Amino acid sequence: MVTGKEAADKLQIAPSTLRNYAKIFEDAGHGFQKDDRGYRIYTHKDIELITALIELRENSPKESTRILVDKLVDERYVSTEDERRYGRPDFPFPYFDIRFKQFKEEKKSLQQQLEKQEELTRQTLQEMQELKSAFQDLNELLLQKEERTGLNFWSKLKTK
Repeated sequence: MVTGKEAADKLQIAPSTLRNYAKIFEDAGHGFQKDDRGYRIYTHKDIELITALIELRENSPKESTRILVDKLVDERYVSTEDERRYGRPDFPFPYFDIRFKQFKEEKKSLQQQLEKQEELTRQTLQEMQELKSAFQDLNELLLQKEERTGLNFWSKLKTK
């Protein structure tokens, strides 16, 4: 196990780049071991994983790092903190569990947005019905007045 600085030197990348890559891997479900101060400790497996990412980036320069990590995670076994915590062996594709949870949360959020939008649509339709009714009432009043006076809107325009 090596520190971030040592891992960055081994990988021939800047420590900040290593931190960025590690953060993306963590978001995808990979768990890094931490020392007593909370800093990441990189295992041989972690170094191999990041090496594979660097190679992918060299071969696919137009792809985003996140997409490449997703591809890498889909192809390899990546351990998660829960698996380490409970002493289970590495599980293939834990990323799917994480992504599934994210999709469920996103679905819930989208459903809430849709419900709000539907409520706004209902309110708008109700207001439009009320306006339509008000215009019909005004039109009725104008017709009644025109019948009483014998003048309609168009004849008033001609007389002016």
